[in-house]
Amino acid sequence: MPLVRRLARADLLLPAAIIVMLAGGAVVTYLFRSSLAWLSDDLEALRAWVLALGPLGPLAVVVLSVIQIVIAPIPNSVVAYVAAYVYGFWGGLALTIVSGTLGATAAIFLARKLGRPIVGRFANGAALAAIDRVGAARSPVVWVAVFLPPLGDALYYAAGFTIAPVRAILIGVVVGRLPQWILLNLFGAAAEQYGPAAWIAGLAVGGAISLGYAIQQSRARAVKRANDSS
Repeated sequence: MPLVRRLARADLLLPAAIIVMLAGGAVVTYLFRSSLAWLSDDLEALRAWVLALGPLGPLAVVVLSVIQIVIAPIPNSVVAYVAAYVYGFWGGLALTIVSGTLGATAAIFLARKLGRPIVGRFANGAALAAIDRVGAARSPVVWVAVFLPPLGDALYYAAGFTIAPVRAILIGVVVGRLPQWILLNLFGAAAEQYGPAAWIAGLAVGGAISLGYAIQQSRARAVKRANDSS
């Protein structure tokens, strides 16, 4: 099949896949809207529990998020949703930024202390490939570009294995992750008005973005292989 035809199909596949995922999330939310009542009760119970902690409530959210990043480095969507649902958009965003920065810092220093074994345990091939492209870059702008795509928090471990300055990496984390954190907190805060459906919508949008990025990267690799073989 000619390369031009393959590229045309890939260009159509990306928006089609995103539309399907967003539509699927909307359909699931509509069909099971009555079944989400129990989740609304659980959300209220969760908020009451966090608020009952008083001044320790925000600390509990931050600690939970840091543990999640370090132990199971996947995007901390649920923690960000909870933070915004309990403390509102701005309060949740502040907690998300603090916990995300602390979690990234812990992962970076663990990677530098323990070396390749822990990096290989948590960082997948996509994360390692992203880091390999920048090497020991000292510019925060480069690291912003690294952390902007939705590659998950395992990227922090991969970044820690480099010799790049920690300050440059952390600036990249905060600036690069900020759009994702804002989006998560918008949907988390929306649950106050729309209930659990807002979280499902947020997960659908986040999944669509991740899917779109994965397809785009797969397409780019296919083009590179085709060019290399020609």
